[in-house]
Parts: sequence; C-alpha cells; structure tokens
Amino acid sequence: HNQPIALLQNLYFVSDPHHVMAHIESKQMLAAYLEKTKQTMPATPKKKQVQQAFSSPQSSQSVVMVPSTPIQTQTAQQIAQAYTSPVQEVPKAPPTTIAQGEHKPFFIGTIKNGKRIPLPGILIYVKNNQNIPVRLLKTNQHGIFATFNPLPSGEYLFEIKDPKSSYLFDTMKIAIKDINTKSIEFYSKELL
Repeated sequence: HNQPIALLQNLYFVSDPHHVMAHIESKQMLAAYLEKTKQTMPATPKKKQVQQAFSSPQSSQSVVMVPSTPIQTQTAQQIAQAYTSPVQEVPKAPPTTIAQGEHKPFFIGTIKNGKRIPLPGILIYVKNNQNIPVRLLKTNQHGIFATFNPLPSGEYLFEIKDPKSSYLFDTMKIAIKDINTKSIEFYSKELL
C-alpha cells in the first residue's frame, strides 16, 4: 500500500467556484484591511541582524549569534499565587452602535440547487397576504439575497423564479418577525 505524499495529504478541494471566489474575495479584503491598519514596529538590533542575514548573498553569509534572554523559572508557590489573586471586576462596556453607513439586513437568505451549489441571478418576489409584491430581490454571485428595509410582522409568500428557466421552485409561506436572526435557505426542485 503506497502512502500519498505528505504535501498532498491534507488538501481541501472545492468543486464549487462560488466558494472559491468567496475565499479569494475575503482574502483580498483581509489583506487590504491589514495593509490599511498596519502598525510599524521599531527595528530592534536582533531584528536588524536577522534581516541582514536574509538579505546578504549566501556566499558571504556567516552565522550570527544572538544572545538569548535567560529563562525565568517560577516556583509552584508563585504560579498558585498568580491564579488565586483577587480578580478585578471589568466594567461593562456600553452597547455598541452600528456605525453610520453600516447596515444590518432585515432578513437574509440563500438560494441553492439540489447539489447545494448557490445560484446567482435568481429573483425572489416577496408578497403580502393580498398577493401583492412588497419586495423584489435578486441573488448575488454567491446565491445570497437580503433586504435592509423592514417589513411589518406577518406571513409572506416567497415566489422564486429563475429568469433563465433552468431551475424550478415552490412558492412558500414564511413568517417574518421584527427581528430575523436565522438565514432563510431555498433549494430548487430537481427534474428527473
């Protein structure tokens, strides 16, 4: 029995291109955020020596000995004292408010096909009890839809249509509350 190469053992493959794009976009946003909030650290002599060792050509590299700090030992009594010292009560932070320009969706959901792949460009008609459309939503490239404007509490019909007519959906009645914490998920009906 041949074992796989160690490099290939813990790889994770994603067949869904939307998951890959979401990962790439989040990685780019994280890199941009870290670049924007980057803090400069003062260069210590130890850091300068390491940088010089890496930047100098290999032929002229020499071993640089950096003095290490002595290891401090603690007695069992010191450790026990640290854990049994009185704890100061942390004052409660005031409730956070949503920053201006930042909105929290009233409700959010995802539309996927039978293989659990998110579907972009799907239209969602939200209708009231009189069958009058009160919202028209469309999924983004990740199959996600959301509305930021609140609706009165009650039951609403969710009529989902694919403009390309590739997928079929049932019309469903869903209760909407003042606060909707759970995401709504819809799955297409598969043809045999």
